Amino acid sequence: MNDDQKDGGAAKGQVHPDSGLTAAQAEELRRALSERRRALTGDVADHMEIGRFSGERVAEAEEAAAIDAQQSTMIELAEAERNLLAKIERALRKFDDASYGVSEESGEPIGFDRLRAIPWATLSVRDQELREREQRGRGR
Repeated sequence: MNDDQKDGGAAKGQVHPDSGLTAAQAEELRRALSERRRALTGDVADHMEIGRFSGERVAEAEEAAAIDAQQSTMIELAEAERNLLAKIERALRKFDDASYGVSEESGEPIGFDRLRAIPWATLSVRDQELREREQRGRGR
């Protein structure tokens, strides 16, 4: 365990003791997750509102088709955002129970660079590659 972790990383229950993350890295990742959650919360509501059926009568069939397509797209986007929001919420809960930063399959550290790119990641690069290889193998 390095000095940053002793001074606040794992000691505050923010990250798993084996994550290898410093207190500063953990705080950066927690902040990124919180900011993304805040942004997504508003986006989901906005996209659902746009996707709602308005009940307006449209004279032109092409215009009606365009409105239908836009509504479908917005609803699909809102659903994808809700799924991402669930992953972000799960990652933030992992900070609370000090399980953030290690792979759910092997327990090995996920790595700061990977978490910086995908702060809701639950698998290390190696575990992710193994999972994808297995899925490709089953698909044949």
